[in-house]
Amino acid sequence: MKNEFQEIDRYIYEENWDKVMYWAETHHDTTEQAVADKVMECYRLCIKQGMPAAYLNLGTFYYNGVFVRQDFKKAFELYKVAADAGEIRAICNCAYCFYYGRHQKVDYGEAFRYFNIGALLTDDVNCLYKLGDMYLNGYYVEKNEKYAFMLYNRANDLCETQPGAAEQVLADVQFRLGKCSLRGIGTEKDPKTANLLLSLALVGFYDRCSIDPFVHGFIKSTKRLLAEAQAEIDKEII
Repeated sequence: MKNEFQEIDRYIYEENWDKVMYWAETHHDTTEQAVADKVMECYRLCIKQGMPAAYLNLGTFYYNGVFVRQDFKKAFELYKVAADAGEIRAICNCAYCFYYGRHQKVDYGEAFRYFNIGALLTDDVNCLYKLGDMYLNGYYVEKNEKYAFMLYNRANDLCETQPGAAEQVLADVQFRLGKCSLRGIGTEKDPKTANLLLSLALVGFYDRCSIDPFVHGFIKSTKRLLAEAQAEIDKEII
């Protein structure tokens, strides 16, 4: 570890900000406090150089409350700078902040605006499936279950072409498609397809436990839906 810090300290001394940023990003998911502190130091230095990704990445520490006190307002402020510079993940994260009322009261209008920008600009998987949620629930837009299901399918298809995004959100998309298939939301009821999708989602949620503090509720919900799907399949067999 000492040698690694010597390496990054050299990059800082040389003002080689691209390498400083690269080092920080490759150590972003550390489980060690000392390394996390160094990563955040690097992001703060890169922020002084006007690097949008540094704002985004530092914001995730404050949003998740990992190694620092959770501060949604601070996270949003950092995300907003990166979003204004065109960072797609920051655009999506700003939308999440408004959708869940993290830094202020819930504002579905602003959430829709940000999710829509991300979906239109880059076909972002996160933005697409969250737009699906908005149409499914009628948040800011007229409720449309068929369109929501279409957006979930679109997001699922894009997970194959956006492997980085797939690692983070595929389980969320599979969970939603599974729930729709189970209960006939925007599509025909299909408990067998639901069982498959929900089983895959559960595995994905378990894989995210160590890095996602919000995933535990989805694990419980997925298990309940799986039990419901399996009961429906048993009825068909009997």
